[in-house]
Order: sequence, then C-alpha cells, then structure tokens
Amino acid sequence: MKTRNTRLMITAACVVAALIALSPSGRSASKGFNGKWKGEIQFPTPGGRGRGGAPQTQGQQPFPQQFVQRGGGGSRGGDGGFPLGGVNPGNFGPQKVALNIKTKDDDTKAVGNITIGETTDDIKEGTIQGDMITFKAGTSSAIYQYSGTRDGDQIMMTRTSPASGERGGQSIQFVLKRS
Repeated sequence: MKTRNTRLMITAACVVAALIALSPSGRSASKGFNGKWKGEIQFPTPGGRGRGGAPQTQGQQPFPQQFVQRGGGGSRGGDGGFPLGGVNPGNFGPQKVALNIKTKDDDTKAVGNITIGETTDDIKEGTIQGDMITFKAGTSSAIYQYSGTRDGDQIMMTRTSPASGERGGQSIQFVLKRS
C-alpha cells in the first residue's frame, strides 16, 4: 500500500511538472519576450546625420552653420540630410521606442513590430536564443540590425545602422522596459 501511494505521488508530481513546463508561463523565452516593451533611444548629435553628409570631423563647423551651408542633400533631393523615418527633423532629443513581440515556433522566432518616433517597421528574421533576441527592421533604403539581452523586465538593446548607409554602421544602445 505504501509503495502504491509513493508511486501515485511521484506520478502526480511528474504530471504537474510537465504541465508547468508546457504552459506559456513556464517557458522562460515566451514569458520573457512576449508583450510590449517601451523606452527611449538617443541618436548621436546631428553633426554627421543622414545621407547628405559625412560625420563631423575635427575642424568642421558646428552643426547649425554646417547644416545651413551644406543645404539639403540626401537621396530624395533636399530632405535636409535626415534619414527616412525614425527621426523628427526638428527634434534631436530622445525618441520614444515601442517594441511589440510575439514568439513562434517553440519560442525560437520573434514576430511583431518596432516603433521609433512616428515610424513603425515590422520585425524581420527575428530569432530568440535563451535571453537573447536578434532581428532586422527598416525599409529597403535602411535595414537596421537589432540585438538585445533580456534581464528580468528589461532588455538592453543595440541598434546597428547599415554599414553602407547612414552613420556608417554605428551602433546605438538603449534600454526597453516591459510595459
């Protein structure tokens, strides 16, 4: 009788453990990345912004004079040298970021979108490995690489610009918090 009760308790414990492991709240990747994340991104100072000019180097004039003398520039003919999307031309302060993530394929793939300022782009090639996420987002003229590491309810993100595009492959780090 004692052996039968012990076996029954072990079986019950195994069933409960399996249910917890298979439930959405029991899987760390799903629990960790699914949902909405918010934060701010601070873009570099405007000395070398956009497709219309090279980064400011020693001996160049400060931004306001350089911008006025340089004129428009950019690939669209006079867009002021600012990149398409993500940056408000009159605002060089922090831009709001919202990241919406849903996991798929046993929590190894990420889908969703990212909004920076007033520009929203779909996540492409999103992958999750443990507490790390990587994806691409942007338009055909500028696809950015994003990578992040989750620590509890925050993700330390890095956004890398295309090497041949604006800012020559520079990276910007920012923190997102679960909202």
